[in-house]
Amino acid sequence: EISYGGAQSVALSRQLTASIEVVGRWIDNTGEIVPSVAPHPRLLGVETIRLLPNQSSANFVSLVPGAKWNISDTWVLAANVTVPLRQAGLVSPITPFVGLDYTIEP
Repeated sequence: EISYGGAQSVALSRQLTASIEVVGRWIDNTGEIVPSVAPHPRLLGVETIRLLPNQSSANFVSLVPGAKWNISDTWVLAANVTVPLRQAGLVSPITPFVGLDYTIEP
């Protein structure tokens, strides 16, 4: 398995930062499930469908645009959306994220 990523952030103002990330994973021999048709071992003229793993690899790549806003000295609002660029495996069309961070000052 190889995980990789890259990101770029730009401060649009003193309180607002925009970012974009590309994250991915390449997995060798994942054993993707594929249907296999074979004759039934005991019933003549009947075919069975079995789900078997194959030896293919999978490549998952997502684009993650986002922003962070300093609401105050100790509060930061973060938001981003994960958009898959490949439809390998079980993926959702988009995954939004919104978070509120608080910093405790000593």
